[in-house]
Formats: sequence, structure tokens, C-alpha cells
Amino acid sequence: MRVGDEAGPGDQGHEPGHPGSRRPDGPPRLAAGHDRPDLAAPAPPRLPLSRRRSPVVTLTLVRHGRPLVDPALPPSAWELDPAAFDEVWALRDVLSPRSSPRASSRAFWACSPERKAVETAQLLTDGDVGVLPSLVEQRGRTWLPEGLDAAVADALARPSVPARPGWEPVADLRARLVATVDALRAEHPGRDLVLVGHGLAWTVLEAAVRGTEPTPGEWRAWGFPDVHSLPLP
Repeated sequence: MRVGDEAGPGDQGHEPGHPGSRRPDGPPRLAAGHDRPDLAAPAPPRLPLSRRRSPVVTLTLVRHGRPLVDPALPPSAWELDPAAFDEVWALRDVLSPRSSPRASSRAFWACSPERKAVETAQLLTDGDVGVLPSLVEQRGRTWLPEGLDAAVADALARPSVPARPGWEPVADLRARLVATVDALRAEHPGRDLVLVGHGLAWTVLEAAVRGTEPTPGEWRAWGFPDVHSLPLP
């Protein structure tokens, strides 16, 4: 937050009748019984009431289950491997408000429109799930039977440029994910968010929330499926 034209410590000068300079951070607090009513100690700052009473909002990121790899299709069209359904079902208890403190009955659910993400969300909840195009994995990414680790490392190391021809730069991926979360928070104030999507997208988003840079090791640490939860500032 940018504050308007305030004087810096070097512009503060002296008090009339008190030629000594102020401390670098302004006038010292006066002792009880002082005779300077013009220098009464200011009250400590307080957060606005709305902020002081805001509930803690949790962002839960769910990576889809193991996909059924089909080289004839782009990865965005892959479906969830039926053999992996039980692995996804096992996460229901983690995400159920009846059995886990990590979950919330007031959470808003959304998922990527990619088939494997939609199918994962359908297995995880019986409630409504919003399908948001802005939650897709890195746009333009093609399947690499070999060299995916190196490509992701390149993408994270040089976020402003495509790691491979046609791939969405990580900086653009980050911008759209952060904008999506900001929009969801504005539309659903005070509600936790559960988002079902993809490994690289969530690696980038999680780092953005924490104020750090994403790493290849963090991306590799995501399983199929997997869940990470973190508080939103």
C-alpha cells in the first residue's frame, strides 16, 4: 500500500521552544505529567474493523489423479485413469468437513476444465464445483515423453519467456492464477477455496501466495493425486 506525500524523518525539524532534534522516528514519548499538551502521545494504529474480524481463509490445492496417457491426444484431453480412482477416493476423508479440520463446509470448490481435473473433482465431492478456464495447466504445453523435467526447470528458471515453442511463460501462468484467486475471494468473501487442477500450476500459485520463487523440486514433490493447504494472507 502506497502512502501519500508524508514527510520523511529528515524533514521533521524541531518543536517550537524545544530546539533539540527529534529522534529519527519522530518525537519521544512524553513522561506522565508532562506540560506539553501539544505533544500528546498518539494512539497506536488499529486495523479497520472489517479486517480485524475477517476469518482466516484457507486455500486448498488438489492435484488431479493419475491420468491415462494417450500419445494421440494433447495432455489437456487425457482422462483420469480408472485404475487410479481409489487413490482419489482416499482423499475424500482429507477434504470432508465431517472428518478433517483441514476442510470446511463453507468452502467454494472450483476446478480446471481439463478432463482429468473435472473427473477428480467429481470423485472428491458431491457438491457443486465451478469449472474455470483460467485454472488450466500451462497453456500450449505439449506432451514430452522425455525431457519434461528439463523443460519445467527451464520454465521456472526463465519465467518471462516460453520454455518451449508455444508454451505459456510461467510469469503469465502465475498472473492468471493469482488473478483468479483474487476474483474468487472477492466473489466469495470469507469462504475457504478448494481448487482442483495441475502440478505446475499449483507449484507456481503456492509460491506466489508464500512470496517465494517456485522450484523444480517443489513441482516434483506433487503426487497423483495430492493435496496442499495454506492460509491466504
